[in-house]
Amino acid sequence: MVELKPITKQATKKILYQMENMLYKIKTNKGKIGIGCFYHIKYKQLNIPILITDIDLIYDYNTNEINVYINNTYKTIKLEDNRYKIKECNIIIIEIKDSGENKKNYLENDDLLYQKLSEMCYYNESIYIIHCDE
Repeated sequence: MVELKPITKQATKKILYQMENMLYKIKTNKGKIGIGCFYHIKYKQLNIPILITDIDLIYDYNTNEINVYINNTYKTIKLEDNRYKIKECNIIIIEIKDSGENKKNYLENDDLLYQKLSEMCYYNESIYIIHCDE
C-alpha cells in the first residue's frame, strides 16, 4: 500500500494563494459570467500566455476580448485567434495578447511534465486540484 506524505504548511499556503489569486471571474461582452484562469504553456523556450475557461462561457468564438475581474475591477483582455476546444471536458484554451498592462497571476506546469516518462516523477507523490465556487 502506498503511504502518502502529509502536506506541508508551505504547500498549504501556496495552494491557498493559488485559490485566492489565480482564478478569475470573467464577464463576456454578452453579459455571461464564469470562472477562468491564466496559464503559461511552454513551447520551444517560449511561455505562451493562455486563458482556460468553459466553452459555454465563450460561446461567441469570434470575440476578440473579454472582461476579467482583476484587483476589484473588470479589465479588458485582448484575445488572439489561436483557440483549442476540448468538448469532452467542456473547456476552451485561448491564446491571449499579454501587453502586461493588467497584472495577472499565471499558473504554470511543473517542468517535470516535459520529460519523457513524466508520470514516473509523480509516483507516490501527492497532487491536488484547485476547485472554485462561483
